[in-house]
Amino acid sequence: MKKLHDLILSKRIKESKPPLQVSEETHLHGDLDSNGCIEPLVVWKGTRILVDGYYRYEYCHEHGIPFDIIEMEFEDEDDAILWAVKMQLARWNLTPFQKCEMVLSFEAGIAAEAKKRQGWRSDINGKRLGGSIDTRKILANMAGVSTGTLSYVKYIIENGDEETLRQARSGELSIYGAYRSLIQRLEVPAEEVRTSSTIKAAQSDLSSIKTAVEELIDRVRDGEASPKTIITELNRVAEMIDDANSR
Repeated sequence: MKKLHDLILSKRIKESKPPLQVSEETHLHGDLDSNGCIEPLVVWKGTRILVDGYYRYEYCHEHGIPFDIIEMEFEDEDDAILWAVKMQLARWNLTPFQKCEMVLSFEAGIAAEAKKRQGWRSDINGKRLGGSIDTRKILANMAGVSTGTLSYVKYIIENGDEETLRQARSGELSIYGAYRSLIQRLEVPAEEVRTSSTIKAAQSDLSSIKTAVEELIDRVRDGEASPKTIITELNRVAEMIDDANSR
């Protein structure tokens, strides 16, 4: 029955979700105003903790819009977050940066979950996880990117200013472009930039491009790269080359 259910909000679960872009928020609010809350919100059974539907929950309570809930069982909060992240990756039209940001927010939890569930299957490649577990590779597979791209995103999150993060999230700035911009600003003194030869910069660019190509070759060899993934990664390499040529 639809009503204004009072649920418990988890800071960790909420922070695992990417922030809405202005256009997405406008569309969501307009849809709720016009059609009500059609899709039930997902609640952790026996706890009243909201797992999926945070943006809808807050807007519905603010504007008195009733909604349904559906209860699901989870082993613990990490399990609930993992489920929510996988659902959002499949459902939302996210940029590659937003996908990486989501899975990185659960880096510690996904490692623990993977170790706990040796038979857990990845939604990306359908292979069993067992033996030695590479957390970074699991996260990259979930986001549909290379481990190199995931590393770039992690650096941007840890070092980027708000404007750089906004542009990277929206796709206005490529992941590699944002990474290179931060490297130049944060790790190279201004005077050195003016006086150093271009050889070091070129060597750095070539090294990054070589790493990206080698990672793609490995994924193709292991049968982990779909045609869509190959095209995405080749486009990323092309962006890296364009960025290098523009300097």
